[in-house]
Amino acid sequence: YLSLSDIIGNAMIIWGVAWSGSARGQGSSDDLQCQIQATVLICMGIAEYLWTCALAFYLFMIIVKESSWGNRACPTIVHVVCWGCGFVMAPIAFGLDKTGIDVQARNTAQWCILRDALDPKMGGDNAYVRWSFLVGDGWSFLTILCTITFYIFIKWSFYRQTHQKGGTFMVTRGAMSAAAVVDRKLTW
Repeated sequence: YLSLSDIIGNAMIIWGVAWSGSARGQGSSDDLQCQIQATVLICMGIAEYLWTCALAFYLFMIIVKESSWGNRACPTIVHVVCWGCGFVMAPIAFGLDKTGIDVQARNTAQWCILRDALDPKMGGDNAYVRWSFLVGDGWSFLTILCTITFYIFIKWSFYRQTHQKGGTFMVTRGAMSAAAVVDRKLTW
């Protein structure tokens, strides 16, 4: 599903490149086309970030907790969250007229995401920063935090399992070398 959202997002970028390369005017149909492109890009971008978090969580569950999703409800919840957040945030940005062509970069319409901060419809610099965080950068930051957190948990679990002394956990030489290989692959 991560690949699906990425493919759709990239298709929108290609559409934008083709659209900006064609002879186009500056009319309202161009603005609507850019808004639709931006809405789909926002939706797919949020889905990409959340699917990356879901993948990190899934790896954590398999490696550290030694279980998969657990029950049938968990994958459904993951789908609802990963697709749902984008399908909620993108139409809100579209409905409030925050998506569109960047005024300062009119010739690069393939980057239609948010209106420029100078655009009166955007509402100024603070609104631009807020919307930029809500539809892109905030989700990116969340993904980075989730990925780092799950990575640290996985590494800590390996460390704890391979360096536990005096407990009931006994590590054979073969298991220790296999753990070292996995640890090296996680690190590099």
